Amino acid sequence: AHLDHRIAAASETVRLRLLRDKVIFLVARRRRLGPSALAAMTVHETVRDDDCLGAFWCNARRPGDVERLIGWYLRNVRRPIAPDSTSDALFISRSGHGMTLVAISANLRYAVRVAGMRKRLSSWPCWSTRPSV
Repeated sequence: AHLDHRIAAASETVRLRLLRDKVIFLVARRRRLGPSALAAMTVHETVRDDDCLGAFWCNARRPGDVERLIGWYLRNVRRPIAPDSTSDALFISRSGHGMTLVAISANLRYAVRVAGMRKRLSSWPCWSTRPSV
């Protein structure tokens, strides 16, 4: 909830970055992916279902929810972050280039902190494979 509050109160540039980070956070958790796999994701191999239904604020629990979330992200966040980007990377920076492993890791740590998650986890695989609540 804290991340959503931060998103709602942010300027447009920061809001887009935080929305991107929230999508990264949800995709990592639902697909059980680490930062390296997230940095390697591309637009063309990722989108299997472009029917978003406009529902970003879903819990991404049903089959197809992650694909719909990614479709929403591509239309509403990725394009405005860097409109002239020709990169095939799914997650891009403001420069239009794919985000690096270091950038994704740092952004996920920031999202965890802003979301108010206080419990220290022993490792990334521990967090990403833990059952969702």
